[in-house]
Amino acid sequence: MLPSPFPEPSIQYVTVTARQFDFEPSEITVKKNVPVRLTLVSEDVEHGLSVPGLGIDLKASPGNEAETTFTPDTAGDYAFHCNVYCGSGHGEMTGVIRVVG
Repeated sequence: MLPSPFPEPSIQYVTVTARQFDFEPSEITVKKNVPVRLTLVSEDVEHGLSVPGLGIDLKASPGNEAETTFTPDTAGDYAFHCNVYCGSGHGEMTGVIRVVG
């Protein structure tokens, strides 16, 4: 079998660290039609990461990780937020995944 003339898309790896009351990074850029392995790490209390426009809903307990793989097929900006109440600054835990290409 001959190798494909088109290279296989590689996986994009993104790790988001959650702590009271922010995400790091809070702005993420990924390529359209290339799989993304998204890992959420919580440093202090339970946190969530919800991206309704991409069907993502992760929850990580302190010191642990949660992970999902998805392939974005539409360019645009997708807002995310913490969906586990984590204290008075909870509403400030927001960010954006920018899908380009």
